[in-house]
Amino acid sequence: MLKPPPAPALSIRRLSKSYRGHRVLDSIDLDLPAQRLSVLIGRSGAGKSTLLRCLNTLETPDEGVLNLEDLHLEMPRRSGDERLAHAVRARVGMVFQQFHLFPHLTLMQNLCLAPRVAGGRGDAKALEADCSALLEKVGLVSHRNHYPSQLSGGQQQRAAIARALAMRPSILLYDEPISALDPHLAKEVLEVMVALKAEGRTQVMVTHELGFARRYADWVVFLENGRLVEQGPPARLFGRPRDPRTRAYVKGTR
Repeated sequence: MLKPPPAPALSIRRLSKSYRGHRVLDSIDLDLPAQRLSVLIGRSGAGKSTLLRCLNTLETPDEGVLNLEDLHLEMPRRSGDERLAHAVRARVGMVFQQFHLFPHLTLMQNLCLAPRVAGGRGDAKALEADCSALLEKVGLVSHRNHYPSQLSGGQQQRAAIARALAMRPSILLYDEPISALDPHLAKEVLEVMVALKAEGRTQVMVTHELGFARRYADWVVFLENGRLVEQGPPARLFGRPRDPRTRAYVKGTR
């Protein structure tokens, strides 16, 4: 039986976010386990992607507390908190639905850019060796000098994962990373995530792929209407959901 680690990789308390008076996230309390793959599920508009963007400070919550390792960020932010928010972003890698690779740069250049510019890594030879190892990890080292337009969608998304890893993040976030891919290409991306899970990487994924969540997730969080309804290991949440809203959602997606 999988035992949770003694401390979460990331935790939030009373996290809320509104857009134009509409409450998108409503007082979310959540602990995400370290060295595990957590999956956020729920209907479209439930607040999953907004929550993910709040976790890496791309969105600023209206209120709440975010704890990541030794970093403690309270919302609304106070004057001078931008440096702390930047420190959070530096430890949180993000992979989007769209790949967002720079089209005029090769894969190697895409991977090296952020560590060099934002991460201050000046040793070009060591950086290139590290990025080559990451491309090897995602099965793309032979494509290191290719441009994004020369790659399939699955290859571009695997390259995006390698690029996120190049910043040496503590946690990886994925916002529906396979929704734009056909099943064969999606399988390539999911295999990379499973391999990273085996390495003990902390990963959090927003997805509608409940089959993947059932099989590979360690922790599943169900959101509805901006609220955290239920969470737990996949065998319980999918097999014996406690809340009628969870039961209705799981039954309706079979």
